[in-house]
Amino acid sequence: MRWFFILLIVAIVGFLSMIGVSLSFLRFTGAEKAPPNVVALIDGINLMTTRHRGAPGPLGQMIARDGTVGDLTFFHGKIVLLYLWSPGKTITSLIEFEGFAKLQAAVNNPDFALVAVAVGPDGWAGVDQFSQIAKITTPVFVDAAKSGNSVFKFFPLPTTLLIDRKGYEIARLNGPAFWDSPRAVDVINAALEDRL
Repeated sequence: MRWFFILLIVAIVGFLSMIGVSLSFLRFTGAEKAPPNVVALIDGINLMTTRHRGAPGPLGQMIARDGTVGDLTFFHGKIVLLYLWSPGKTITSLIEFEGFAKLQAAVNNPDFALVAVAVGPDGWAGVDQFSQIAKITTPVFVDAAKSGNSVFKFFPLPTTLLIDRKGYEIARLNGPAFWDSPRAVDVINAALEDRL
């Protein structure tokens, strides 16, 4: 009987969490419009983990719009927020790209780079299709491997990695977040000030 009540409480809490998160996407276009106690629950930043701290950032080949091929070493010396995403997952990506634009403006530091890598077989065609419904201000690259031998295929999408100036992981987040939330800005500023 005790297990029944425990399972019932877990089910109720899970259901309420699910409703709260889904309602937050309907009621708030950005976390800054939500009350602070709600932001703490829905911004997603609290789900960042440092479990892989110190691991080298993924050095998969990325292709820029002009055809230039490179990797994360291009950004050495900067704090990098690397967003791995699939252009086909439009709802969460719409929210995140809107947040990235605001995050970049709030941080406004030349030592910070926001980089998005489109992972999957669609390449630039997928990015172009997505950009018809979203304003993308973040530098976008596509995974050079597209599929098969891609280093990026081992990450669930979306995944966001915070990379230090030497190319090593500070933290990661699997799943979407409101990147325009005050806590997101605090995390980036802490990384820039070597407080993480």
